[in-house]
Amino acid sequence: MRNAIDLAGYTLSLHNQLETARVDRELRDLTSSLKRLQEDNMNDSAAVKVITFVSAIYLPGSFIVSLYGMNFFVFDEDLRQIVIAKDFWVFLATWLPLTLVTGLIYVLIVWFDAWWKRKPFRFFQRPGKEDMSESEMQVGKEFADD
Repeated sequence: MRNAIDLAGYTLSLHNQLETARVDRELRDLTSSLKRLQEDNMNDSAAVKVITFVSAIYLPGSFIVSLYGMNFFVFDEDLRQIVIAKDFWVFLATWLPLTLVTGLIYVLIVWFDAWWKRKPFRFFQRPGKEDMSESEMQVGKEFADD
């Protein structure tokens, strides 16, 4: 009778170990998938930042041109080439300050967001290890071990 109880206990223990190993494998697969997803998100967010930066430079100029309804570049039929119009300075005098104001508003929004979340203000810097919590660093160490 004692042997039967021991056999049942060993069988349950083996079953628990197998289940634990299966769950461990699934969690490792899940964490590696989440790591790849996080890396993809970081790459996508970097691309979106570049697109936003380029748009912030070009859109004010497009707005000014459409607002004035002028062609600042004209085609000279005698010279057979494109020539800058005489009132091109009007475009520059409005486009440049509008672009700078757009950039300043963006910096202020980023600064206010960091202030609101009580985080350090970073403009051109990625978050480093010093900003990670203990649990995030532990997860990073586990990924490095794999």
